Amino acid sequence: MADLVVVTGGSGFLASWCVKQLIDDGYEVRVSLRHGKSVDAVRQAMGVSTGKADAITAFNADLSADDGWGEGIAGARYVLHVASPTSGSRQSPEELSNLTRAGTLRVVSKAIASGVERIVLTSSTYAMAYPKSGTKRPSRDENDWTDTSGGGVAPYVRAKTEAERAAWDFVDQAGERHRLATVNPAGIIGPLLTTDVPDSMNLLIGLLLGRVPGMPDVGIPFVDVRDVADLHLRAMKAPEAGGQRFIASGSTVTVKELVAMMKRELGPLASNAGVRILPDWLVRLVALTNPGARLVLPDLGTRRTFSAKKAETILGWHARPLSESLRDAATSLAERGLLPQN
Repeated sequence: MADLVVVTGGSGFLASWCVKQLIDDGYEVRVSLRHGKSVDAVRQAMGVSTGKADAITAFNADLSADDGWGEGIAGARYVLHVASPTSGSRQSPEELSNLTRAGTLRVVSKAIASGVERIVLTSSTYAMAYPKSGTKRPSRDENDWTDTSGGGVAPYVRAKTEAERAAWDFVDQAGERHRLATVNPAGIIGPLLTTDVPDSMNLLIGLLLGRVPGMPDVGIPFVDVRDVADLHLRAMKAPEAGGQRFIASGSTVTVKELVAMMKRELGPLASNAGVRILPDWLVRLVALTNPGARLVLPDLGTRRTFSAKKAETILGWHARPLSESLRDAATSLAERGLLPQN
């Protein structure tokens, strides 16, 4: 009988690719869905891409409540905890951080209690992007942690950092560190399997349509959704991945470089691509009232990169070229009517 893997937030952009790769590898998959959501849409999307929709079951559960998690995780060998609030959530900074942290601990604790062999938590490179002031290195690795003690940390950054910290604290106190691994992806792009469109893909849509009013002159790290899903499975299966953090990041480019790549690689799909680069002083002014702009303030004047050497060395993982991810992402968006096909 095939091993059972639970994937939280199964209808999401990254989670759907985790589900596809698990099914392709012969696993049975059980996905968590928020109350009121049906597994039919997930099965339809996965059935088209795998031909094995019957390998997917689902349970309803919400990260803000205990109901459903114990029963949903029971019997699983592995758990991939992918579900998370987004940077566009309407909660206050404290509510967003508390919800993300509590939801993570809810899933991790239930998984540990159920005897799950490995939990892979989807964190973020944001959780290591901004260590204590005085750190001069523009490159980050798994030893870095974002400092959330000050008041200048954006809500989403704080939420992801504190949730991952809480997960590590929990397994350390339980003496079960070897049962947890985290994957810390950069901005995720690539082809869609479901209707979920994350912030990073909405950025591509805006740039391709020429509808982004302005962007700061900062480097943005990207990674393909298929590669992030692949790293989740590698961290899930490899004994040596237990107790480890793994960065999933490919190329880092400025918005200006990204638009130039769009025009070079995408042909008619990029005929309207363009963006105005905002001066640093204007970004700082906008950030006084705009949380999204506040998110990039620490990156002004730098080209921050994230080293994936650990994932490459320990797990044999590699990121595909950004040009390939960009082409596949744009094609997928056009096929779903999110971009005009000229």
